[in-house]
Amino acid sequence: MKENFFFKLAMVVTMLLMIGSVASATGFIDVAHVELMTPHGVGMASVALMALPSSISESALNDLKIKYGKVKILTVTVEPETRDIDKISKADLEILSGAGVNVFILQNRQLPIEERLEELKKLDSISEDIRPNLTGEIIDEGERYQFIARRPDRGHVKMLLPLAERKEIDQFADKAVTNLIVGGDMDALNDGLVFMGVVTQLKSLVQPASSSLENA
Repeated sequence: MKENFFFKLAMVVTMLLMIGSVASATGFIDVAHVELMTPHGVGMASVALMALPSSISESALNDLKIKYGKVKILTVTVEPETRDIDKISKADLEILSGAGVNVFILQNRQLPIEERLEELKKLDSISEDIRPNLTGEIIDEGERYQFIARRPDRGHVKMLLPLAERKEIDQFADKAVTNLIVGGDMDALNDGLVFMGVVTQLKSLVQPASSSLENA
C-alpha cells in the first residue's frame, strides 16, 4: 500500500515538473517565491523585506497564517521593473567604460541590484560636465503579481493524485490553484501567463524538500 502511494505521489511531482517545463519554454515568465512563513512570524529575513501583495493587508496575511498554519508568498514577474541603468545611451556607455565602470555588471538584470549599483560609485571619478545622470532609480514598475499559497493537506493530495494519474493537466492546474491559492492578486489569475507561473510554483508545495526510503 505504501509503495503504491509513493508511486502516485511521484506521478504528481512528475506532472508538475512537466507543467514547469512548459512555462519555462515561453521565455518571458520569471517566477520567484519566498520561503515558508510560520504562524509565529517570518521564517526568513528576505520575506520581511518584500512588499505584501497589493490586494492583501498584513492583518489579513496574519489571519491566513493562523488559519492554514504555513503559507508562502509566490511572485510572478511577467515584465521586470526597469531602472535608469537599464536604458543607457551608447555615448554614455562609452563614458562609463572609460571611467572604469563595468557596464556588463551595471546592466546585468540577473545580478542582485546591490551589486549593480555598486558600479555607480565609480561615477565620482568622472567630471560633472560629462557625468551621466544615473542613480539606479526605477523608471518603470514592470508587471508583477503576488499570491498567498497554503500548504496542501492529505485531502488535497488525494484530490490531485487521480488527476495526475489520468494526465488531466487542465483540471489538475485548476484545482491546484483553486484550493491552494488563498490570497493575493486573484484577478490576475485570469491571465494565462500569470496562471501558468503560479502553477509552476505550486509544484514546490506538493514536492517535499527531500525524502528517502531505507531498509528497516
